[in-house]
Amino acid sequence: MSTTNITLPNGVKYEQPVGLFINNTFKHASGDEFMVVNPSTEQEIITLKGASESDVNEAVDAARKAFQGPWSDLTPVERGDYLVKLASLIDRDRKLIAAIDAYDCGKPYSVALEADLDESYNVFKYYAGWADKIYGDTIDTSPAKFAYTVQEPLGVCGQIIPWNFPFMMLAWKVAPALACGNVVIVKPAEQTPLSAMYFGKLVQEAGFPPGVVNVIPGLGPVAGKTLAEHTQVDKIAFTGSTNTGRAIMRSAASNLKNITLECGGKSPLIIFEDADLDQAVKWAHVGIMDNSGQVCTSTSRIYVHEKVYDDFVSRFAEFTKKSTVMGSPFKDDVNHGPQVSKIQFDRILSYIEAGRKEGAKILSGGAKVDGEGYYIQPTIFAEAEESATIVRDEIFGPVVVINKFATQDEAVAKANDTSYGLAAAVFTENMSRGHTVARKLQAGMVWVNSSGDSHFGIPFGGYKSSVGESLETSIKEYQSTLTDMLFSKAIVAPLLLHVPWVAAQTTSNPPCLSAGEAYNIGLRWLQIFQTNENGTGTGSAIIPSTLTKNITYYDEGATFGDPAPVYNSSADVHEAVTGSGYSGALVTNVTYSIIECFASCDISVIRWQSDSLSANATNVTVPVGTPISYRGTDYLRVDLETRLVYNVTSSSDLLNYYIRLKDDVIKAMV
Repeated sequence: MSTTNITLPNGVKYEQPVGLFINNTFKHASGDEFMVVNPSTEQEIITLKGASESDVNEAVDAARKAFQGPWSDLTPVERGDYLVKLASLIDRDRKLIAAIDAYDCGKPYSVALEADLDESYNVFKYYAGWADKIYGDTIDTSPAKFAYTVQEPLGVCGQIIPWNFPFMMLAWKVAPALACGNVVIVKPAEQTPLSAMYFGKLVQEAGFPPGVVNVIPGLGPVAGKTLAEHTQVDKIAFTGSTNTGRAIMRSAASNLKNITLECGGKSPLIIFEDADLDQAVKWAHVGIMDNSGQVCTSTSRIYVHEKVYDDFVSRFAEFTKKSTVMGSPFKDDVNHGPQVSKIQFDRILSYIEAGRKEGAKILSGGAKVDGEGYYIQPTIFAEAEESATIVRDEIFGPVVVINKFATQDEAVAKANDTSYGLAAAVFTENMSRGHTVARKLQAGMVWVNSSGDSHFGIPFGGYKSSVGESLETSIKEYQSTLTDMLFSKAIVAPLLLHVPWVAAQTTSNPPCLSAGEAYNIGLRWLQIFQTNENGTGTGSAIIPSTLTKNITYYDEGATFGDPAPVYNSSADVHEAVTGSGYSGALVTNVTYSIIECFASCDISVIRWQSDSLSANATNVTVPVGTPISYRGTDYLRVDLETRLVYNVTSSSDLLNYYIRLKDDVIKAMV
């Protein structure tokens, strides 16, 4: 095996495999030379020869033989075992691999270790579990026929890896392809090839059959183009810029091969007037400054409601100034590294200059950092025209534009006014609005009250020029019988948050309730009240005598937003209610306790006109199994071995609460 000795900036010495990894052996490449540079010092790490056209052909031949031979003869369980072995080796060497990525990519070592390598290890474990869980279907066509589908691997898969997450993106692409029974040819980015080449050594050690995994570092116009054009390659998976993605599509047309692209983005982050600004500031900073802004989902356009715009801008600028620590990726406190290359460095600075010329206001940053390395100051623009270059183009650096909006419709329109559609974020305490806006945003992944919050079990795709699918949906991408006619859109929202409480009696309709609408909100403490539509009639607090957790409760006549006392037992609550002059009666015989799930309950609030309730009705019973109708459809079904009996002293429409516990057990309050 051809290797070279490298001493990393943290003092660790290791043997770096060099050359091409084909048929389980490292061999010399015959293509053009290219230099790998340490972006934090601008110094050369190593000069490599890239794969030539003939080298790519050799890799394809090796992969084809492996697919037609030993790899396809293995059972799914055996394929999964190989992935488990690979995962364990990645886990063993995670510190070294993280250091390699920090060296040629420039990202902080702590981030590479705790985020990238942890994700990579988990991705291989995750898809190892999928290997024996890929099934076909039976199709009922007629009594005389038996029709069924078989999920088959595509074959030889070319995988072109980006430079911003060198090892993690390799894991995202390689693991699902192998789990489905494919063979792979990995072409890493020329800026960051070292960890992919080291990965070949782990493939050897795991005992994979020759040709199943091949790694061919090289230049994009040669190695990447040849791989995409090759007629014996059945699929191309690419992550990178939109312009390069277009070129890949043209090359892949040679044999109309299956293709998956995950391209650029210009993701919006919307902050409504009711948002928790401390959280919005924190996540907005993560959304754009993480990985020095070199993330395809970076929320580089921030839209803030005009009522809180000035406050947010001030807080965000101060937070960015205080929290950014730039320096060597191997220093413990550093959280912001250099840009990956001189080309990217110059490109970002040119966009900053364009922003100045177009009249945008610079709040902070806007220049390179003095000294060695490709470091650029975190740059915040404000009040830029929506037609400005810095608003329209993907910059792929630590540059953000903050503009304001007045209405929800305006925010959505501005967010969607882009040629990209990879991700978006929404900040609001109103979960109804959060989910409504998330559905309207043209983005493959939408975060509610967070940003960049991904998981390997969640689909990761895009609209428009961003395109692409990865992670959870990758299993489908590497099978030949599936035609994807639906797009998987991911919406990530928190379950637990502080929400407006519903008072038992208020002078106006509580703002979190709107007649005729449904909500799905998270509760930190379970609190159940009964009131009429306007919140002004008499009502009963519905609290089981078997309550075992603290709850908060409003006294009679409380105004929405008033602080609530805390009661530590059901006895305290009973006394507080019965002594406060309520005309309604407390529920007396609830036999089902609210079990230990207060921090993880969902509540749906639905307006329901009930003809069975009349003035001064008493002892209204909801039998077990009663269907609850909403808009003509059975919404949920009561599923408890108990009943609820209580007095009603007012007519009018009642707002009814259906509490869905974590395990989908239903309670109905009428």
